[in-house]
Amino acid sequence: MSYEGEGMSNLFYINDYKIIDKEVHRKNENYMIHIKTLSPDYRNIDDCIGRMLWEGEEILGNFMCNEFVEGKRILEVGAGVGYASFCCKGAKEIVISDYLDDILQLEQDNIELNKDVIPNVQSIKLDWFNVDLLSEKYDYIIGSEIFYTKELVDPLMKTISFLLKKNGKCLIVNNVLRYLNCEKEYYDAIQKYQLKAELVPLSEGNVCCTYNKFIITLN
Repeated sequence: MSYEGEGMSNLFYINDYKIIDKEVHRKNENYMIHIKTLSPDYRNIDDCIGRMLWEGEEILGNFMCNEFVEGKRILEVGAGVGYASFCCKGAKEIVISDYLDDILQLEQDNIELNKDVIPNVQSIKLDWFNVDLLSEKYDYIIGSEIFYTKELVDPLMKTISFLLKKNGKCLIVNNVLRYLNCEKEYYDAIQKYQLKAELVPLSEGNVCCTYNKFIITLN
């Protein structure tokens, strides 16, 4: 059997992936996208992170469908399969980013699957520990399920503070329990990088009750 992508974890084979169809409902347009993702059967395996479409990513995508993205530059950090970015049709530029090579290849596969619907999406390798190497600024920085490891919170928030435009907005959707694991580091970084932050519990008695939405802007 052959493995999916050079450098891919030996846990996953080509047949472990599938392509799912998702209908996107933006304000003025509905369209279909195709997402290559691991089967949900692997959700309890650590290496599935970044290689699977998670609930938080779908919730983020739904939020972006209601944002005015026309003419905007959008960066998704820790994007994994990049679903939320493909919900931003009409944006001037859409950049999906991650760090591991096999996840970047997965992003590229999804870009290829959707190029006829959203042709202006690109994938880049983004190292949160070396963000000073970049000079671009973005109107939106988005992410989901990216608060889970304490050591990554500070470099993530530095990345947001460095790459977000003055009047830009960062939207993050995250599982509550994973966020609580690094809550102190989150507030320390907000203060350190002089950011303004609003936490919105998604607790309206629906499927979103275990998620928070974070709205982060520059001071």
